[in-house]
Amino acid sequence: MKKPTVTIGIPAYNEEGNIKKLLKSLLQQKATNFKLEKILVISDGSTDKTNEIVRSVKSKIIILVVNKKRLGLNGTQNKIFNRINSDIAVLFDADILPKNNDCVEKLISPILNDPQVGLTSGKLYAVRAMDTVIGRILANAHEMKRKISESLPNSNNVYLCAGRMRAFSKYLYKKLKWPDDIPEDAYSYFYCKSRGFRFIYVSKAICYFHPPTILSDHIKQNNRFITGKKALKKYFDNYLLRREYKIPFLVVFIYCLAFLLKRPFSILAYFILMFYISFFKNLRVDHQSRYDIAVSSKRIEIDLIT
Repeated sequence: MKKPTVTIGIPAYNEEGNIKKLLKSLLQQKATNFKLEKILVISDGSTDKTNEIVRSVKSKIIILVVNKKRLGLNGTQNKIFNRINSDIAVLFDADILPKNNDCVEKLISPILNDPQVGLTSGKLYAVRAMDTVIGRILANAHEMKRKISESLPNSNNVYLCAGRMRAFSKYLYKKLKWPDDIPEDAYSYFYCKSRGFRFIYVSKAICYFHPPTILSDHIKQNNRFITGKKALKKYFDNYLLRREYKIPFLVVFIYCLAFLLKRPFSILAYFILMFYISFFKNLRVDHQSRYDIAVSSKRIEIDLIT
């Protein structure tokens, strides 16, 4: 029986710190339930050694495309989808690492098993930045927020649609085109739902990522999230957005209290940090995918939060 085909797409902008580790990890992935056609890296106007490093990883299935002019994340992902024709498209950010060699297999399994599944995403573990207070605070906060999201009545919710690692059915990715002014992860979730497909959170498909280790990088990411939610109102029903983003207060209270007791300094510091950002930092009024990257999250040294 012919195996379904998969292309892994990687949008990359100045990713010299981690891209080689990621490519080598992807080449080692098991492929018992699919055929890996190619790994397509699109370097979006990178000015560091990203292109050189990608070319140094010798494999017939790795293809590098270089954008002379920066398109931004959304435009680059559109370009990836336009250049492939596999049964399933998988997108990985260049600054993550799969935990095991069956990550891709697990990520695509729901799509293979159910034609109504158009989109999947896996579980992200934040790694500790041992040498910075901000990194440790944000890693612990991510763990708390992920636990909250996993405990919601709808276990396949927008908060668990991680832009860093997703799989798309051919039916969905051939129709999907990201506008430039929206958060592409949430947009893919709502696009999937609005077209009658299902989103599945695959908790056994695990990748590591590195949170920012400096405050300015976290502020950039936080502002993009907030302004991005507002931008989605132009494309989707406001009632749908409110319903999907709603989190019961009791759930938040229980998990915040539990993490306060478990890691009091880190979680209290995070609350103070978010209060500071909310009241003393001006938000951008727009959302564009050609944003300044958080450079402090680009190199992963594994030290898993437990």
